[in-house]
Amino acid sequence: MLFTFLAVCAGWCTPTPAVIIASGDGQGNTAAPGGVPQWSNVGTGTSAGTFIYLGNRHVLGAFHIGVQDVTFGGSTFSIVGTPTRLKNPNGSDSDLLLWEIDGDPGLPALTIRETPLAPGDEITMIGAGLSRQTNQLYWDVDPDPAPPGGAQPPAPWTWTEVGSGDDWDITGFRWGFATQKRWGTNTVFENNLEFTSVGGPAVGFNTIFDLAGTEHEAQAAAGDSGGAVFYQNPTTGEQELAGVMLTIGRIEGLENVPEDPIERPVLHDWDLTFNADLSLYREEILATVPEPSTALLLALSLPALWAARRRTRTS
Repeated sequence: MLFTFLAVCAGWCTPTPAVIIASGDGQGNTAAPGGVPQWSNVGTGTSAGTFIYLGNRHVLGAFHIGVQDVTFGGSTFSIVGTPTRLKNPNGSDSDLLLWEIDGDPGLPALTIRETPLAPGDEITMIGAGLSRQTNQLYWDVDPDPAPPGGAQPPAPWTWTEVGSGDDWDITGFRWGFATQKRWGTNTVFENNLEFTSVGGPAVGFNTIFDLAGTEHEAQAAAGDSGGAVFYQNPTTGEQELAGVMLTIGRIEGLENVPEDPIERPVLHDWDLTFNADLSLYREEILATVPEPSTALLLALSLPALWAARRRTRTS
């Protein structure tokens, strides 16, 4: 399937804030979702973007957002040392950046998923930025568009805003103006994707903003870059960090979309979120930031090691 990438950098190309959610008036989900205590591990920067506290005083973010002071739970932390730009599986530089901070936020270390997600897997997306406008929009499009991915009629197309009770072809929302940390849900649409965001290439999976989707169907917006994607492991019940939101796109084929440099439309069944698959970057991350089980084993082994050395010296 072909995609058009919608840049999320500065200006109307704003980095990808809070996730857009379809449920209610779009202003909810601003407290920790049930079953996802890792909500607090997602923080904000002093200028833009979303950041993830991994543990061991290390933060993960999008390279195209860059290093900045980050806030978790009301405390702000600065970088220590030199950041690490993670490598893609082919050895090229990715759009992911890892660095150490000058304090401990007092948050638990996250578990990074070991294997890629599959299409249909349900995920929780957490980002901190733009909300949507409350009213849902409906467009009558002439000529009638084919379903996403189908052969579309030639341009030009005319888009006319109509009411929900009228004959409409495409529905969605527009970006709002307020920023807010928020969570939403979705399912994996396609995996094993190579894509390029404004900060460089990455490998991962995408989601589609499905009209008949999950209860709190979510789509990334400006400022969600660096936001977290969690997946509940069905075997262990643990919420694993599976991905990082990096950019947004749209299935190709639509013509003359009524774009706006600030109040950008978010279209059901057409708009996509692209996420780095952290199982593919896990080894490099763990070389710097050990997972909770690894760190615990190391801590438990130190007294035993000391005792063994003491016995050796006194025997």
